[in-house]
Amino acid sequence: MNDTQKQQIKKIFQADLHFYWQAYYKDGKVFSQFYEDENRELKENLYREVFQFPEKFKKFELISTEDETIKFSVDLETGDFNLKGIKIKNNIDLAGNQIKCIYWRNKRKLIQRSFPISRKI
Repeated sequence: MNDTQKQQIKKIFQADLHFYWQAYYKDGKVFSQFYEDENRELKENLYREVFQFPEKFKKFELISTEDETIKFSVDLETGDFNLKGIKIKNNIDLAGNQIKCIYWRNKRKLIQRSFPISRKI
């Protein structure tokens, strides 16, 4: 992720974003949180696609905006996690079950307002 994209993300979120997500379709295509439109403006895809159609996806991954070698992922077919290159195997039998990825991000926004103060004496 280059500096221009980071600035555009900061403009979208009005804050720093430390990780962005990518989901991988079963056919290998990538569905990324951010993409550039025809005007080279950065736009955001909604996570809703991943949440509503989990059967279409093989993997969900979080990638650091500061160092793209830092990645955390879950295999949506096996339930295995990969945390910075360390694989954590799922030991729960998933036969016949669909894994649904739940992703939650704590988004804080600072809102500053001025309120007039009146004093009655």
